[in-house]
Amino acid sequence: MESIWSQTCELTKRPALSKDIEVDVAVIGGGMAGILTAWQLERAGVRTVVLEADKIGGGQTKNTTAKITSQHGMFCHTFLAKKGEETARKYVQSNQQAVEEYKRIIQETKIDCNFEETDAFVYSKDEGKLMQEAEAAKRLGIDVSLERHLEIPVDCTGAVRFFGQAQFSSVEIYMRVGKWTSDL
Repeated sequence: MESIWSQTCELTKRPALSKDIEVDVAVIGGGMAGILTAWQLERAGVRTVVLEADKIGGGQTKNTTAKITSQHGMFCHTFLAKKGEETARKYVQSNQQAVEEYKRIIQETKIDCNFEETDAFVYSKDEGKLMQEAEAAKRLGIDVSLERHLEIPVDCTGAVRFFGQAQFSSVEIYMRVGKWTSDL
């Protein structure tokens, strides 16, 4: 199945490097993480190049749902049990800080990318797992609630709702990148 981004946007393949260049940092991969890393480095005055084997935004990011969330499936309970509270708390806090950073960048740069603050949900048929996940997320400082009555076309007993998340059109970010990058 082709992603909506692949269906609605033509991402231009950039030419291969035609000469040697000198930079401070080479970012490997032109997905969302690579592009944001390079953007932040450039803003800090670090000479940066993004090296991508195919198309910017054409790998894993091409198939993204474009959610900006610290919710990564049913991970809080398991991660807390495996790594302990201090490590798990640092992990979830850094993920939520990344959500806030996306929001800040989009607002600061005024990127028209259909940005919308919304909540994220993780569903399950197992109410016990949902309860464990919600309790673990709360223990780690995540703003969540256990939702038992959902009107969705999915067979589930409920969901853990993560507040303060967002979604956007990643295509617009990549279209902006084409203007930000220069040919070498």
